Amino acid sequence: MTEELTLWDIDTELREAVELYEEAQTDEDRNLQQAAIRLYLEAHIRKVDKVAAYLRACAAHEAAAHQEAVRARAIHLRWASRAQRVKDMVLALMQERGEKRFEGVTAILRRQTNGGPAPAPIIGVPELVPDDLCTFNLKLSGQVWGQLRAAVPQAVRDMLDFGVRSEPDVQAIKAALERPCDACGGDRTVEINPAGQGHYDDLSEHHPCPICGGTGKNSVPGCRLQERGEHLRCE
Repeated sequence: MTEELTLWDIDTELREAVELYEEAQTDEDRNLQQAAIRLYLEAHIRKVDKVAAYLRACAAHEAAAHQEAVRARAIHLRWASRAQRVKDMVLALMQERGEKRFEGVTAILRRQTNGGPAPAPIIGVPELVPDDLCTFNLKLSGQVWGQLRAAVPQAVRDMLDFGVRSEPDVQAIKAALERPCDACGGDRTVEINPAGQGHYDDLSEHHPCPICGGTGKNSVPGCRLQERGEHLRCE
């Protein structure tokens, strides 16, 4: 009967059998549930072993497929390299002779200018490039940026705001999100004294922190920490 059950079903039935055993009123009922618990435990072990065996088989097939892919890629690269060497030799010969094309009976070999945008310039000595052909990127902290804007005239400030783009500092955001909440200090709750309760006015109540929402962590607008994922490990 248990062979047809999934691992989820076996665990569910096992939990129900344990609950029924704990609620049993007679020895007969307890013995019955104890036998069921033993049956589901044995089925659980067999099912786990089958799942683990299947995962090992998948891993073996994956390794074999990877090795085959590596071998096939090596063959692909070898043939591509051979073809490229022949192309380079023929092109060099055509360039040396000043020929634009070689014609055969069934094919034509032609020198062709590469398409697409013009090649990018090679900048050998960046220090010699004039300033008007350069762009300047400022990398400042928010505090220094604020001080800089406050220290320059409005016209210069407008130019800075137009030309400088801000970029989120990932490490600073991560550190800020990992800090405890400023309002509750990481306790997740705050004490609130209810008003209008007569002689109970001096009693405090604990409520989830309205700033962090009960997480105990600091918040950054538009940002959040990713949750750690999980994986199944076969041992």
